[in-house]
Amino acid sequence: MVLDSSWWRHFWASPLLPKWKMFAWKIIHNALPSALLLARKGLPVESKCGFCHQEVETLSHLFRDCPFTWSLWEGQPCGSTLNISQDQSFEEWFPEVLSKFIHDKDWLMLDHFFSLLWALWLTRNSLRFRSTVYSPESILELASSWVDRCSEARSFRYDITLEFPPGFSGTMSSAVLRGNASDACTVSLTFDGAWSSDSHNAGTGWVFLDLVSDGHLGGGAQACSSNSVFQSELMACLFSLRHARQRGYSSLQILTDCSLVVDLLRSQVPKDIFVRWIQQELLELIGALVVCHVQKVPRSTVAQAHCLAGMTRRRNLLCFRF
Repeated sequence: MVLDSSWWRHFWASPLLPKWKMFAWKIIHNALPSALLLARKGLPVESKCGFCHQEVETLSHLFRDCPFTWSLWEGQPCGSTLNISQDQSFEEWFPEVLSKFIHDKDWLMLDHFFSLLWALWLTRNSLRFRSTVYSPESILELASSWVDRCSEARSFRYDITLEFPPGFSGTMSSAVLRGNASDACTVSLTFDGAWSSDSHNAGTGWVFLDLVSDGHLGGGAQACSSNSVFQSELMACLFSLRHARQRGYSSLQILTDCSLVVDLLRSQVPKDIFVRWIQQELLELIGALVVCHVQKVPRSTVAQAHCLAGMTRRRNLLCFRF
């Protein structure tokens, strides 16, 4: 199956949890460090599967073709709908399964599907690197717990009043940076930064949304270093605006959960020279737009961007565009 840009846009626009979307992306692009991949890079690892101890551990073997994995799929609610056969390559089978469930809007079965994949991956890591004892029952129990977590996440509703401490106003600040307030924006940009005070590792993530069709246009993530949470937010804004310029977007609605970013884009003069340098480039990028509005929004609005930022802060991703 050839995964063109329209397939990816449809996939990223689906209501799958961000965690599953990134996990699926890594599987499709063979970005998970299987034993075969590590061995090819010269790392001293046992290349055999830790479950069956017979075949070389590839993602195809680990997630579908291993006899041990087969036995687990048979006990899953989604197992009866999967064509688990080696007659079809894993590279075709995996996106085909995703496409089927997404087309049917069967999000519960997708949760079961990804939860077992995730439980297999976590157990494989614990077994390979920490010699943890496991059993089929422990893997299925772990998978079941993730299905429950998914259900809780889907039923959760954010309350905007929770974004503000008691006694503070819940008013969302906004500003018109380019054009007029009556001008309609065509693309929405959400971004977020993440920062570790111990290592000064920072991560950034952003997502573009078509305001006309309400569909995802893509986004990106990039690892960097910073001296504060605020600087990581600014770097996320900077990287995302650079990406927007590369794509030729001229009418942007910028959504951020950081009111300080709104103040900075209003040309407030910062005291920090590093922040001042970032601000200058941000204002230059915004100055090239035809229409640009910025608004402070609840944290829930930037959830997908936050997930990407967290992955780059942890260095699970370094640089990613989609």
